[in-house]
Amino acid sequence: MIIQENERINHVVRYRLLLFTLTSSVSYVGMLLIIFSLFRIQHRYYIPHMVFVCVTMSYISFTTREASLALYSPLIQMGFLIILLWLLFRLGLLLVGCLFIYHVNGKSERLRGRMVFQN
Repeated sequence: MIIQENERINHVVRYRLLLFTLTSSVSYVGMLLIIFSLFRIQHRYYIPHMVFVCVTMSYISFTTREASLALYSPLIQMGFLIILLWLLFRLGLLLVGCLFIYHVNGKSERLRGRMVFQN
């Protein structure tokens, strides 16, 4: 009886994780496309990297919220996103920090057209 109830709970958690991952990944794809287009980085070469970043960030978001760390979830996500952008897309750490900070603060219009990145 207890085993059947635990299996049912596991199925519900898996379903919620799958649904959350699919819906959250759309949000992360949009965010990455805006960041890449704003700074003239050609995103078509980074599609597998973008899929990995979206799924990873969705999982981190789901896990932190399920573990009752919703207060710290945005900070954890920012840290992981900066690290993933730095390591996967081979951009400088300072540059990634500027990309993220200016994008989050909504001050990205200041940098538009002034910086050109070479891949």
